[in-house]
Amino acid sequence: EDFQWTDHLVLNYGAEAGRIGTVSGTTYLRPRFRISWVPQRRTTLTLSGSSQAPSMADDPVRGKEYYDRTVLVPPALERYSHSEAGISHIFGDGFEVSAAAFRDRTETEALFVSNADGRHGILILDTSNIPSEGIRLNVNRQFRNFEAGLGYTSVNGLGISSRATTFDEMRNQLVRRRFQSVAARFKADVDATQTEITAVYRWTSAFSASRLDPYQRLIEYNDPTLSVSVAQNLPTWGMFPGKVQAILDARNLLDQSLGAQRTQVGLYPRLVKGGINIKF
Repeated sequence: EDFQWTDHLVLNYGAEAGRIGTVSGTTYLRPRFRISWVPQRRTTLTLSGSSQAPSMADDPVRGKEYYDRTVLVPPALERYSHSEAGISHIFGDGFEVSAAAFRDRTETEALFVSNADGRHGILILDTSNIPSEGIRLNVNRQFRNFEAGLGYTSVNGLGISSRATTFDEMRNQLVRRRFQSVAARFKADVDATQTEITAVYRWTSAFSASRLDPYQRLIEYNDPTLSVSVAQNLPTWGMFPGKVQAILDARNLLDQSLGAQRTQVGLYPRLVKGGINIKF
């Protein structure tokens, strides 16, 4: 819920509650809040905190996260902590600059493992005592039919040595280190063909075994490499009151996995999906 205290102060708050189990279940309550101060029309300062899991907006084109962590680890058994302080300013002609400092803590991380014999699995890491701290800077510019942006993040996280080839080596070579990440974002609406295109490419200085800045919501994708989505309007008939779109969603196309040829380990899987979306 949003509560506008004054013309310059807005409070957003909420909570997530649940119960898992039948006979001897476990309940949980996870609050969140955000305070926004607007000293002038183009500048916003924010202070936020959350104990909920990071999630992206439920967009009909991009959808939600393409794997569900609650299938791997019950939500009642996960713990999250996120705090952030940031500032954004809009200059003329749709040019926006934002910066933030943040601190995250997640009790578990999931790595996707693929063996040469075709078997797949999930490696669960305990990261409860390894908080992540960092800063991010984003620049975004809106043009007539498209917008483009650049993002930079410096954050510490959990890494694995590139020489690790077995599970034992991965476990013994986990190391806390500083990561540098640069992301380029392009989003366009092509009126001539009625096509929506979103592309995000992210470069990271080294392989990370933990999600880097998962609570950011300024760039559509948090995948470590290239992700592209395309939504194409389809012709409709008669008095049909809706809009029909064919959707292609491709994630982590370059798939920079860690490991030898026999074993591949990645934080995000490569995925391509498609479908039909109908808007009324």
